[in-house]
Amino acid sequence: MGESVIIKRLTTIIEISTIMPVDVNVAIEAAKSYEELKQVAKRDGLRDPSLFDAIVLAVTRVLKANVLTGDEHFKNLPETVWIGD
Repeated sequence: MGESVIIKRLTTIIEISTIMPVDVNVAIEAAKSYEELKQVAKRDGLRDPSLFDAIVLAVTRVLKANVLTGDEHFKNLPETVWIGD
């Protein structure tokens, strides 16, 4: 894949994305989300979630949105639209 293709794809992603700042509300929700995801991971025998997982879940909750994912850490959460197996 050439550099021009990568730049075009990144430009498209940036154009259709909304950048959500990590403000106090998101930071607090991320801390709560991390603890929840960590407990679920332990229960389900998964590796610990990443900080990124917690931030994604926090933004999803702050925006009262859904997350489209196949990441096992999000499986069965009410905010998840599951695309995994």
